[in-house]
This record gives sequence, C-alpha cells and structure tokens, in this order.
Amino acid sequence: MISKRIRTIASMIDNDKKVIDIGCDHAFLAISLRKNGHTGEILCTDLRRGPVEKAKENLALYGYDDIEVIQTPGVQGITFEADVAVMAGMGYKTVSQILDDDRDYFYNCEKIIIQVNHSNDHLRRWLFANDFKITDEIMIRDYKKYYEILTVENGKQDLTEDEILYGPVLLKKRSPEFIAFYEEKRDRLDQVMSELGPEHPDYDKLSQKKEALSSILEASPNS
Repeated sequence: MISKRIRTIASMIDNDKKVIDIGCDHAFLAISLRKNGHTGEILCTDLRRGPVEKAKENLALYGYDDIEVIQTPGVQGITFEADVAVMAGMGYKTVSQILDDDRDYFYNCEKIIIQVNHSNDHLRRWLFANDFKITDEIMIRDYKKYYEILTVENGKQDLTEDEILYGPVLLKKRSPEFIAFYEEKRDRLDQVMSELGPEHPDYDKLSQKKEALSSILEASPNS
C-alpha cells in the first residue's frame, strides 16, 4: 500500500512534468504518479544498490518499463533535465548536501519538493541562506507521524525567526494538522514541566518554549 505521504507528494506534481525522484527507495512515488495518470518522463535515482534493484523490480511488476532507475548519489552524472525534483524521506543534512553539490541543476528546476524526516527548521534556515525560496508547505499526519512537505524554487526570500521555526506558509494556513501537532507538543511540555517542578534548572526554559507555542497557537490565521 502506498502511504499517504507519498500520495500527497504525487498530488503536488502536474501530470505532464518531467520528474526526478532522488533517493527513490522502492519507486513508490513513480508508481503512484503513473497510477494517477502522469504522462511525463520519470527518472528514479538512489545511492544504494538494494533500493535500486527493488525499485526496478516494483516498476517491472506494474509494467512501467519506461521509467529508468539509476544508482548514483543525488544527481551526479545525470543529464535528465527535470521540471520537478523530489527528495523525500531523507535527513536534512543529506538534502542540503545534495542541493549544495549541484546547485545549477536545482536552480533550473521549476519546482523542488522536499520532505525531511526531522529538523525542518534547520532546512528552512539553510534554504533561506542559499537562495532557495519556499513557495508552499503542507503538513500531514500519516501512521501517527507528522510530516512537513515543502515546495521550493530558486529565489531569495526573507524569513522571520518564527517562519523558520514553524514554516512561512504553514503559519498562514494553520491547518488542523498544524494546530494538532503543536497542541501535542505543548501538552508534552506541560507534562514534563509538571514532573520536573518549578525548582528544576530547566523549568524556566521549558516554560518559555510553552509560551512560544501558545502564542503561535493563539495567533489569528494569516496574521
């Protein structure tokens, strides 16, 4: 079964666009795209031999023999000119390194879709410092885990500290998933503070974090 995370990413790609899926794992994104009528060219890459072989096996199972899978780090040695580049399910440092190693390739993409497993604030800070602009953000919940999916393109952007921490578009959208995620974080802080007590040396720092979350949660939409 293809996950909600992968299906969401697929829904963000127009049917006629040329797509490169970097770190494709088992090629579930390519399969989801084709199953939903995508007609553009697709190239899958992965660093590891195991996922490359599994991706080829899965694509053959569905009869998608027009999709090539290449073993390579990032886009090294790739001449395929993609409209949309996808990097999903990686760490922030891996994604930023891939972007940094081949900036010209990514600057020429119409859209870059990124979903990292953690440290979204670090990712946004790096994008801000390296001339990548965030054009959209989606937060979803899939298998009891929250994911932030960013759409990025070449361009400069000014971000406040709150926008780096919480996402410039996510702050405006304030989706139910966004509210639920930060309410859960605030509740966990409440629990930890209650267990530690006000005499604990970390209590004030945790209290400040809770106040910051409360401020975000109580802000008006589009404020």
